[in-house]
Order: sequence, then C-alpha cells, then structure tokens
Amino acid sequence: MPERDEFAWNTLIAAYASSGKLTEAVELFKGTPIKSSITWNSLISGYCQHRMETEAFDLFSRMQVEGQRPNQYTMGSILRLCSTSALLGRGKKTAMIAGYSHNGEALKGIKCYRDMVVEGVASNQFTFPTNVFVQSALVDMYAKCQDLDCAIKVLENTEVDNVVAWNSMLVGCVRLGCEEDAHSLFRNMHARDMKLDNFTYPSVLNCFASTKDMNRAMSVHCLITKTGFEASKLVNNALVDMYAKQGNMDCAFQVFNHMPNKDMVSWTSLVTGYAHNNRHEEALKLFCDMRLAGVYPDHIILSSVLSAYNSLITMYGKRGCIDDAIRVFDSMRIRDVISWTALIVGYAQNAMPVFWKEVAHISHQWTRKMGKRCEYPKDNEIKRDQ
Repeated sequence: MPERDEFAWNTLIAAYASSGKLTEAVELFKGTPIKSSITWNSLISGYCQHRMETEAFDLFSRMQVEGQRPNQYTMGSILRLCSTSALLGRGKKTAMIAGYSHNGEALKGIKCYRDMVVEGVASNQFTFPTNVFVQSALVDMYAKCQDLDCAIKVLENTEVDNVVAWNSMLVGCVRLGCEEDAHSLFRNMHARDMKLDNFTYPSVLNCFASTKDMNRAMSVHCLITKTGFEASKLVNNALVDMYAKQGNMDCAFQVFNHMPNKDMVSWTSLVTGYAHNNRHEEALKLFCDMRLAGVYPDHIILSSVLSAYNSLITMYGKRGCIDDAIRVFDSMRIRDVISWTALIVGYAQNAMPVFWKEVAHISHQWTRKMGKRCEYPKDNEIKRDQ
C-alpha cells in the first residue's frame, strides 16, 4: 500500500465506515501505523451508525484499555446508538463514563455507576457530563428511551441553551403523548430567545395535530411567519399535515397553495387529509393535479386515493346514483375487494331489474381479474344490459 499520512488513513477509515463497508474499514484500522482519537472515533462512529452494538461497545472499551480517552464525539456516537437501540442501561453507564473519560478513568466510571445502582443511589446534576455535544446526545437518548425525567434533568443542567437538545426533548414529549409538556417546553424555548430551527416547529405542530387546539396552532403559525420560516418546505409540510388532521382543510390548502416547492410529502398530506375528512372528490381532483405536475405517487397516497374512490362508489350507491357509481368504478386503474363489493352492494340496495345479470357479470370479471392484481386499463369494462 502506498505511503499515507495520518490524515489520509483517517479519511479512508471514515469513508469506508460511514458507507457501511466495515470489513474494509477494520482492515485499514488494523494497518494504521498511528491510531489517534480520530482513528478510533471513525470506526466507532461507523459501528454506531449501522447499529452494530456489540462491535461498537467492544471497540469503545478497547480504546480506553489502550490508553485513548473518549472525547465528546466518541460519547455522542455511543449515546446516540443507545437511543436508536433503546439501550437505556448502557446509555446510563456511558453517561458516567463521559465524566471520567476526561480524566482518563473511564473504567472507574462504569464501576462507580454499577455501585450506585446496587446501593440504590439516584443520579443528580453532578452525575452528568457538562459537554454540550454529549448533553444533547444524552437528552436524545433518554427521550427516545421514554425516560423523560432523566432527559429533563440533563436539559436543566446544560451550560448553554442548545436547540438540538431542546428539540430532542420536545420530540420525546410529543412521542409519549405529553402534548401539554411539549407546548410548555416550546413556550420556554421562545421565552429564552432560543434560535428555533426547521425541526422545532414541525415537532410542536405535530402535538397540535393530536390535541386539535386550533387557537394555539394559529398562534404558532403566526410565529412561523414572523420568524421567516414560511418558506421552509419542512415547516410548510408540517403545517399542511397539522391542519389536515385537525379537519381544517381550507387552511391546509391555503398553506399548500402558497408553497413555492412541493414534494411528495406535501401532496400526500393534502390528498390524505381530503380523503380522511370525507372530501373524496377534492382528493381525486388533487391527485390528478399531482400526476399532471409530474409527481409519481407512493403507496401511502395510492391507498388514500383508493379509499376515496371506494367511498364515492358507496356514497353514489346509497343515494341511488348507480350510473355515477359505475362511472367512478370504470375510471379506476387499480381496484381492490372493497371496490367490487361497494358496486355489487350498490346494485343490491337499488334493487335494479338487471341486478342479477350485472352481479354475475361483475363476479365473472372479479374472478378473472383478481389474479392479475386488479390492474386495469382505463376503459369502460362494465357493459350494462339494455
């Protein structure tokens, strides 16, 4: 292998590790003449990123045995692995290690924590490290592991207000259904003049989607406009989704209509909102607009569109408008069991003279087509007897 300097070795290890080529990364790691903290962190980060828990913790321990002190980046990677894998026990031990690592006594940190658990001693503000990067990772870990008490304890003892840590706490509250706590946290962030970002607003808007608190939702929407986030696609998508889940489709459409750039999430939120709020014709019209805009639908929006079609067939059948029900049915490219059943029931409800002939014809098509995943060309397939 050609001669490389330390920077080149570390860059290669990081590249292989982050791309998932851990075998190659390990081989490079073994061949590295000088292993700095960056070298160790690159491989540990790769293991954590790809959720290889055993390898990550083994290398983490080996790093300290060989005299390398974990730094803020090492601790952040390990703690985030604990949060994604819900390894709260290991995460707590890592929190203790973080404090000792700066003094080169990480193994003592583990022993100290174990002694605390055995003796039933509760952790306090002195248990946790003071590095902002590590503190943010700790808040995220505890929140994802549903331990909000420990998360808020770390948050309260941070040296500076870090928006990443507060966002993690906010998401944790919303995920656990603590909407009031989430809103209180958001108000506190605003009162502290923290620099709210693209992830703060979607998190708090998500809690209003659950509570359907329109007044608070409108208040946050006004704040979004004042702070210049009305151009953010991420924030706008969250607004559309929130208004749709609250049943306020006029506001949802207004936000959607003023978006300079729309993606699949934008279209899906609005189409699904119309479908769930029984505005099926508008859902189908918007779906057509989406296709004309060149946006390819995913399985979520197709499910909503199929539901809207089926609901229209059912509605027309109940109202006696069987011709309209057939028109909707014929326009469908994809049909499921509910589509066929809705039309058959529509004939039955309206007691049409040709009902049994129609049912026999539809049943024959159903049996023949179901083996082809119910995919049909867009033509008139049901020919009624005159």
